[in-house]
Amino acid sequence: AKMDVAGGGGGGAGSFWSSPSAVDALHHHHHHTTTTHNNNNNNATTTTTTMPDEDELDTFLGGGVSGGGGTVWQHLGDVGDQQHHQQQRQQPSLLAASGPPLVQPPTSKEVITQSQLAPAGPPLAVGLTVLALVALLSSGPPYFAYHAPGAIGTLLQDTFHLNEDEFGLLFTVYSIPNTFMLLIAGVMIDRLGVTISSLVFGSVCLLGSLIFALSLYLPKYAFSPLVWMLIGRTVLGVGGESLTVCQQTMLGRWFTGSFLNFAFGYTQAFVQIFGSALVFFMLPRFSVTWALWIIVINGCVCYTANLCYAAAESRWAKLYVPAEIEKQRASDRAERIEMDALMGNDYDAEYDNDLGMYSINHDDDATHTQQREGETEKGLLRGLWRDVRELPLVYWLVVAMIFCLSPILYTFTAFGPLYFEDKWKLNPTDAGSITSVLYVTILFAPFAGWFMDRFGYRSIIQVVCSALLPVCFFLMYYTTTISPLYFMIAIGLLFSVTETNGYAMVPMLVPSKVLGLANGIVMTALNTCLFGEPYIVGQLKTRTGDYNVSTLMFVGLAVCGFVCAVLVCVLDMVRGGKVLLYTQQKREENARQP
Repeated sequence: AKMDVAGGGGGGAGSFWSSPSAVDALHHHHHHTTTTHNNNNNNATTTTTTMPDEDELDTFLGGGVSGGGGTVWQHLGDVGDQQHHQQQRQQPSLLAASGPPLVQPPTSKEVITQSQLAPAGPPLAVGLTVLALVALLSSGPPYFAYHAPGAIGTLLQDTFHLNEDEFGLLFTVYSIPNTFMLLIAGVMIDRLGVTISSLVFGSVCLLGSLIFALSLYLPKYAFSPLVWMLIGRTVLGVGGESLTVCQQTMLGRWFTGSFLNFAFGYTQAFVQIFGSALVFFMLPRFSVTWALWIIVINGCVCYTANLCYAAAESRWAKLYVPAEIEKQRASDRAERIEMDALMGNDYDAEYDNDLGMYSINHDDDATHTQQREGETEKGLLRGLWRDVRELPLVYWLVVAMIFCLSPILYTFTAFGPLYFEDKWKLNPTDAGSITSVLYVTILFAPFAGWFMDRFGYRSIIQVVCSALLPVCFFLMYYTTTISPLYFMIAIGLLFSVTETNGYAMVPMLVPSKVLGLANGIVMTALNTCLFGEPYIVGQLKTRTGDYNVSTLMFVGLAVCGFVCAVLVCVLDMVRGGKVLLYTQQKREENARQP
């Protein structure tokens, strides 16, 4: 009975009803309202149950339980409905064995709907803890360790006597594994779980950082310092971006309700500030020896956060993660069927149909798990192809949108100082300061995410911001009379919305059972573009002598991203705005309508 009641209610109710102890407390309170009278004539026992009124129940629950599904009475039904079900329906044996249930299961979807039973997300303290751990565990290798050679580039070149081509190889070898490794990472996450996968990739990243730091000492025993550094960067590349796929999957698992965009925006701002920006501020202040070991220390801190997340996942996932709740419900349903068969009772299929599934994508994880168990016979490739077919058309349009828009930000950031020096004739200090504005504007991402979670219109906002991006780049190509600072502020704000919103769309559009694969495909597309786009920009500068053609290339890519955003919005409108247009509360209200 506890498992069937847990998870009920929307908004603030989801957290309370997800707690078994709370159900036990209310169950105990219910039994204290029962009185027994003995008849002296026939020694018969009559039991009268008095249910608390609405005010008493709200007071007991600490001010009432309300949210997307209304008060607790809207979730439990009135006393008359309960008495009706007691007379008309026989409880399954598992429920009867544990004593009188708190509430009889309803038969009408007008009483309990799938949207009302969808968890509203973890409690505030649990959600903030998980969000902080996810942001911290992914801020090190993919951001801090990746940008570290750029922050101490002069020190590395002077210490190890590296030329420009050799120094550039440190970034090239990092990107090479990501052209194929991220797909493997996505499959690993779906098969092994995100917790085990993140620990594996975190260990690989820590090993890569350690090899990179030991390059100061290893040459005397084996290869040259450059070879050891390249080996370390390659190992780091195998795990770094794969850890980003784990990060996105973790956020999609935990924050499927009303805080998904905020979670992605907060994480994006955290990793950019405490990963990308912090490394340029901190490492140049130390010697090359201390700088290399600070990278290792940062990796240890992030790995510790990874271990803490594993503990949090083990403790809280079955209570608050929709995908885990579905698996538990499937297991309970199988046990109930088996027990009913042993006791000679009919399986109450209508009861399970009324309660439905928790996930917004209505996954049947039990069936999918059985299909994956047969992959040893049918082959992994066939199972992978089955997972790919689960991905809808609108998801592939989101992948194309991210492929066109997101690499522009990172490529332009890399060439930004040189671009402003060439076109606006700024000195290196001013050009670098203007480029760094992009890291400041990323602070807008959590607020933009909160706005979209609160008011909706994700698809429309994505279209508007995508339409403004090519305008900004075209104005940068067309004129130099406007200060580049204004362009950087506008581009930073627009990208803080389009990038985080694009990533947040993925868990809303795909089934949770293939979320790891979906995020792996997104990151593979992004890194494939990043592998070639900077090279093209450099070649265009060499052949033309300026960055005008490169700017027009950015305009063209932004226009393609705008077209993809429009198609995503249209497809969502055709489906009635069920996923991207409305808020979580609005979707629940629509689901309750007949």
